[in-house]
Amino acid sequence: MTSTDYMVTELSQKGLFQGMHKGMTLTSAALVLAFVLFTGLGPQLAGEIFGTARTWIESTFSGYYLVTVMLLMAVCAFIVVSRFGSIRLGSDDSRPEFSNFAWFSMLFSAGIGIGILFFGVAEPVFYLDDSGAFGYPNNPHADMAGATAIGHERAIDALRVSVFHWGLHGWAIYVIVGMSLAYFAYRRGLPLALRSALYPFIGERIYGPIGHLVDILGVLGCVFGVATSLGLGVSQMAVGLQRLVGISDGLDTQLILIAGISLISILSAVSGVQKGIKIISELNIWVSVLVVGAFLLGGPTLWLVQAFGATLLDYAANFIPWAFGMPTSPGRPPGSRPGPSSTGAGGWPGPPSSACSSRASREAAPCANSCSACCWCRP
Repeated sequence: MTSTDYMVTELSQKGLFQGMHKGMTLTSAALVLAFVLFTGLGPQLAGEIFGTARTWIESTFSGYYLVTVMLLMAVCAFIVVSRFGSIRLGSDDSRPEFSNFAWFSMLFSAGIGIGILFFGVAEPVFYLDDSGAFGYPNNPHADMAGATAIGHERAIDALRVSVFHWGLHGWAIYVIVGMSLAYFAYRRGLPLALRSALYPFIGERIYGPIGHLVDILGVLGCVFGVATSLGLGVSQMAVGLQRLVGISDGLDTQLILIAGISLISILSAVSGVQKGIKIISELNIWVSVLVVGAFLLGGPTLWLVQAFGATLLDYAANFIPWAFGMPTSPGRPPGSRPGPSSTGAGGWPGPPSSACSSRASREAAPCANSCSACCWCRP
């Protein structure tokens, strides 16, 4: 089966499922619905099951994860300096559709926008905190360096860890997935789906059950990833509204925010990249520049510039040994390490406890570590 045959015979040509594989769409939707019902009807049981699963995954695959991410970084570096870096992600005569500014705006806004909005503030503060409210050190790297009390040295170390977590490692994963999709879709004419990245390994079988399974897993990964970021962002927005105008930050407010954000996202997606995503992304970057500029000019400007420069230099000098940090002391949770942080293997940020991201979630599944006293959940 060729790509054209697949699109003609396997994808719906009209109706509600036009352009989609009906079987995979319904299967993915059913799995997502089952997950939502399970977590909604039994939040405590779901929290225990998912927490146990996460602990097992981190303790079992941490080493594999760390090595894999470093290999992906090496592949990215090789592509940059080799002749493969000059291959166009399209036909030989194709040219970029967007400017560099528009492209970077969409990468940051649509890729990590809501995540960095939450963690950009919460993560450095978490590493600055010295309460150890979760039963393990907030920042073991700073503790071992002697910066055990909240102060200048611990603040600088908190910034270093945060820069590491939002640095090259996470982007290496994004780049490899993005290049794989773009190359096989726009250069080789294969479907714009995760299955196409397997074409060099299994050939035409990407159009069979293996390809269907890969795409379904991809859909689930996207849904759960977006749900996590959206949940954190909505919790932050609800608390902000409560502080500013006195609106309750309860479940009703959060559901309204989710509905509003989802509606805007759908409208921007269906209106096309040029009209929707591009405009919103560029606006988001300009607003971010204004906010950062206001803090830079209104705060201790020289100190902020020096701290930023120092963290970048320290990151450049240490990101390789930090990337291979593994637990060495008993009592730390799986994925924690004496290196830069204790949030998880590989350094890509995530809340220390799935039950600690909002007041509503604490009420549904109270944290055994009294995390309401820590900086993540402090009212």
